[in-house]
Amino acid sequence: MKLHITNIYGLNDTAGMTQHEVADIAMQMGFHEMGIYSHLPIEEQHDLIQRMDGMIPAVEQGDVVIFQYPSWNYMRFDETLVNHLHLYGAKVVIFIEDLITPMFKAPIENMEYIIRTTLNKADLLIVPSERMLMYLRSHGLNVNNIMFQTLWEHPAKHQVGSIGFERKLFLPGIQTDLRG
Repeated sequence: MKLHITNIYGLNDTAGMTQHEVADIAMQMGFHEMGIYSHLPIEEQHDLIQRMDGMIPAVEQGDVVIFQYPSWNYMRFDETLVNHLHLYGAKVVIFIEDLITPMFKAPIENMEYIIRTTLNKADLLIVPSERMLMYLRSHGLNVNNIMFQTLWEHPAKHQVGSIGFERKLFLPGIQTDLRG
């Protein structure tokens, strides 16, 4: 049994950086990266399935795949990925890092669709809080295997030197001297 983790490519923003950091930590622990690329929702289902076959050839029956959710692709992409992983005989762990529907105030029907077609198919669901779990359950989530990831730590890539006190206030793009 091998352990895999998804990692989004083609996003140069906070979501992409976060997924890369999580995947880097997992790979240091022996996970294999499963690269996912940012796509537009114009693919035909046949083309999407061929893309899935190209993304997951290393996955074998009994492997575990941590799906960093969302993939930042479209809803049908996420649904197809989970279904395809199950076809390969993998156990799918969905690690919820964000929920797009409430974040962007999308119609609640989108959330219900995501729960029904993607999240409810998880063998294990990792959620950040009891509150999110209650929200998901109120919209149809029925997964029983739940784990909470309440603490987010990411390793710093720089060394902190000696820290001194300065009477300055730093805001994005602004530096103000507070000495009067």
